[in-house]
Amino acid sequence: MDITAYLDRINYYGPLAPTAETLWELQVAHLLTVPFENLSIHARQPIVLDDNALFEKIVRRRRGGFCYEANGLFAALLRALGFDVTMLSAGVANPEEGYEYSDYEGMCLYHQTSPQSHFTRGRICSRATPDGRVTLSEMRLIKTGNGERQERALKNEEEYAATLREYFGIALID
Repeated sequence: MDITAYLDRINYYGPLAPTAETLWELQVAHLLTVPFENLSIHARQPIVLDDNALFEKIVRRRRGGFCYEANGLFAALLRALGFDVTMLSAGVANPEEGYEYSDYEGMCLYHQTSPQSHFTRGRICSRATPDGRVTLSEMRLIKTGNGERQERALKNEEEYAATLREYFGIALID
């Protein structure tokens, strides 16, 4: 993993010692810059749970991802920095194993293919801001901050693409 490129992607230039304070600062930086999004699912692009594939998508192509992707790559960063990381998920698992990507493959496949999954029902892209959150839910832009909510309907796919670029730095050219 190219730690410098990842830290540049999340605009983090603080301490790297594996401490609780560093963990907090890294997590905030990650939440402020890496969007939670399911756009690959709607573009019919498979989700590959692999550090290299996730690094390429999230860091090199400056995309986001849904929970398996963003949390998985963040765990890889923490491991590379010397943190002791255990990936956990709710459900029955073998306690002898270490909550590897293979532990998530079944549910990841379900979430990206099942008609019952809320991820297949509509596009979403969301990220934290210093005072709230900005979310693109299908054709609605929702901004919350300082206890206030603003919502605006987008007119067309061109405005959708422009909004992805402006608020999330995402250009869907894959």
